[in-house]
Amino acid sequence: TTIKKVDIQPRDNFSVRIECRLSYHPPEEPEILAETRIIEISPPGPDGSYTLDWSATFTATGKEAVLGRTPIPGESAGE
Repeated sequence: TTIKKVDIQPRDNFSVRIECRLSYHPPEEPEILAETRIIEISPPGPDGSYTLDWSATFTATGKEAVLGRTPIPGESAGE
């Protein structure tokens, strides 16, 4: 994974918007999947709490992108 771009926009009310562009690729090979990630952090409330609004858009940029996961113990092919 390579971080291609990060744009951080702090606001006067202590909220912030963070936009990132990430590139997923095997080592030393071209990108196969791109992600645009946007995180909106609210201003803190009176008790110090805040919220995160996180969105991600993935785009296949190579021939094929397969999203998978490692099986957990007890599943087929899990250990």
